[in-house]
Amino acid sequence: MDYTDALKAIIKADGTAKELDESSKKLQEEYPRALERRLAEKKAEFQARVDSRVKKTRETEESFKTQQLEELCKAFEADSARLEAIYEQNKEKYSAAVFEAMRGGRES
Repeated sequence: MDYTDALKAIIKADGTAKELDESSKKLQEEYPRALERRLAEKKAEFQARVDSRVKKTRETEESFKTQQLEELCKAFEADSARLEAIYEQNKEKYSAAVFEAMRGGRES
């Protein structure tokens, strides 16, 4: 290798070194922003998972509440019907007992 070839190789190596240095500096400048973007993406993914789970839990609880309310309404309706039937069977006796209590409670 002669002097000219050696000089060309050195100049080429220097150019390559400068390119690598510039590339390295660029990566160092971009890395914090890229890291912040990645962190923001992960936070958004996590929040979406949390929101989804909260939504499912709310739906489950709402369904359970609705079911419980329907069962309570049915029980109330059944109890009301049973009390109505008892009243219908005994209304004369109840009226007489109330009348007697009112009459007996007065002084004559």
